[in-house]
Amino acid sequence: MKLLFVCTGNTCRSPMAEGFAKEENKKRGTQYTIESAGINAFDKDSPSENAVEAMKNYDIDISKHQAKKINADDVKTSDLILTMTESQCLLLKQIFPDCSEKIFSLKNNDISDPYGSDAETYRLCAKEIKDAVEAVFEKLENDRN
Repeated sequence: MKLLFVCTGNTCRSPMAEGFAKEENKKRGTQYTIESAGINAFDKDSPSENAVEAMKNYDIDISKHQAKKINADDVKTSDLILTMTESQCLLLKQIFPDCSEKIFSLKNNDISDPYGSDAETYRLCAKEIKDAVEAVFEKLENDRN
């Protein structure tokens, strides 16, 4: 199974989600392929410094992440696509109507974009994403059993 986390620039929220998902993958012994992308990303952009710092609190290193703009192949080859906001979810469903059944928001509520905010905002965002990613893995595990 391939999971794809999507945000706007692929420098903050979706790389953090990817990092947490990879940790959950290890912790649970699942074999998911996990990636992230951005709707308006500039390929090879570095992650936000505050995102890197926020993830260090969880001993997760995302410093080598390189942003990637989402493309049709990403969508077609993913089994589950999780966006950070409802508007991102709706946009992807409009762009890729044939794949809309596998595109969802990571949470019922939007995860606000911390871009340009202070370290505390990133820390709170990371915690929100961590909890949401754990809930996704819990649901996937329950659906498998």
